Amino acid sequence: MNFCKSLFLSVSFLLLGSAAMATVPENPPVPADDKKTVPEVTASRAEVLMVLDKSGSMYSLTGDTIGGFNSMIQKYRDLKLPVKVTTVLFNNKTQVLHNREPIENIRELTKKDYVAEGSTALLDAMGESLTNLSKIQELQNNKDIQVIVVIITDGMENASKEYRKDSIKKMVSEHQEKDGWKFVFLGANIDAVGEAGSLGIDTNNAVRYKNSASGVRSNYDAVVDFTMEAMAPAEAVGASAGSWKKKIEKDDDNDSGSSK
Repeated sequence: MNFCKSLFLSVSFLLLGSAAMATVPENPPVPADDKKTVPEVTASRAEVLMVLDKSGSMYSLTGDTIGGFNSMIQKYRDLKLPVKVTTVLFNNKTQVLHNREPIENIRELTKKDYVAEGSTALLDAMGESLTNLSKIQELQNNKDIQVIVVIITDGMENASKEYRKDSIKKMVSEHQEKDGWKFVFLGANIDAVGEAGSLGIDTNNAVRYKNSASGVRSNYDAVVDFTMEAMAPAEAVGASAGSWKKKIEKDDDNDSGSSK
C-alpha cells in the first residue's frame, strides 16, 4: 500500500534520522530484543482517544494546552496520517468535544472549549470513554485500525463517583492484551509510572511531564510520534522504539522546581 510505504519512510526519517551521522552500517539489523517488544503493525489508520485534564490546577497552562493540542492536530494533517480523533475533557464532569472526527474535520481547541476549573474525576472520564469506544462495531477485532488511548493529567484522582480503579484496570488490561489497544499515560505532579501501572497501563508507555509550558507542549508532540510508531512496521522502528518520550523526560530532568 502507498500509505504503508509512506509511513515506513516517515517513521524511519523522524525516529532514526539522528543515527545517520553515526558510524554504523547503512542498514543496521534490528536487535532481537526489539523484535520481541515492538509488534508488527499492519494498521492502515489510527483511532486516537484523547482524555485531557481540565481541572482547576491546569488553569495557568490553559494557553499551552490549547496551543499544544492544535499543534498536534496540524502535525497529523501535515504528515497526512489517516486518524480519527475523539477528545474528552474532564474535571469533576466529562465533556466529549470531538467524537471520532476525521483529522481533516477537527476544529481548533479554543478558550471557550477548554475552561480549567473543578476537581479531578479521572476514573469516570476513562470509564465513560472506554465504554463508549468499546461499543463501536468497526473497532472490534479489527487489526487494520490501531486504537490509541492517551491520558494527560496533572494530579491524582479525587472526584469519581461511577467507576473504581479495579474496574478501570480490568477494562484497560482487556483492551491492551486482547485487542491490541495502546495506552499512553502522561502525568505531572504524580508518580506517572506507578499510577499507570495501577490502572493496568503498560508502564513503558507512562511518562511524568513537567507541569510547565514546555512540558505540556512536549506531551502533544510525543503523541504524534507515538502514533507513528504504533502504526509502523517493526523494522521501521527497531532500536528507536520508545523514542517518542525522550523529549518529555529530558524536559522533566531539567526541572529544578517542586514537580520533582
